[in-house]
Amino acid sequence: MNFHRWIPGALVIFLGWWVSAGCGGSGGAAVATLGEVKGTVEARSTAAAAFQAATGEVPLQVGGAVRTGEDGEGLVKYVEGGEVRLSPETYFEVRKGETLGRQESGSARYKIPSQKHPIGIETPHGYTAVLGTVFRLDVTATQTTATLQEGRIRFTASSGETCELTPGQQLTVTAGQPLGAPAELDPITLENLFNPGAKMPAINQR
Repeated sequence: MNFHRWIPGALVIFLGWWVSAGCGGSGGAAVATLGEVKGTVEARSTAAAAFQAATGEVPLQVGGAVRTGEDGEGLVKYVEGGEVRLSPETYFEVRKGETLGRQESGSARYKIPSQKHPIGIETPHGYTAVLGTVFRLDVTATQTTATLQEGRIRFTASSGETCELTPGQQLTVTAGQPLGAPAELDPITLENLFNPGAKMPAINQR
């Protein structure tokens, strides 16, 4: 399966089950690495470091972050497994414990293996629980859109409302608005979201 896709808003995504020690690391140990950099990408290795242009692999400690430009892309791979593929104009910060990271803006596609402990992804609008899954988050100042390709996720809004998604569903959350029902996506739309640019099979018109 090709893994290439992602989502918006002020939202926290509670992802599956993750080993706290592995996600948090110890001291100055790197918990993830930024690689597959394309275009304009800046990164900081620690929370105290300044952002610098990323031209190769960059080790990321807790508090490290990545921001991509209009043409920038990158792949954050965690030591304990799991990856986050960042699209252009996206900001992502590495966290620890039950929070895998925080996506402040832009689009990112997540591929997280099954874990034994709870983990999560934060955004400005809520929180999503995940158990071994492939999903996408698109975040803007007012909305978060979560799209699920595989597995299972549960989104919890800032208001405390929750919604579970099954494969092929998409949920858009708007700040200050109640949660609605998830929408069912057709296979072509879903494929384009997770594998942008891929050639789709021709449709037989006969």
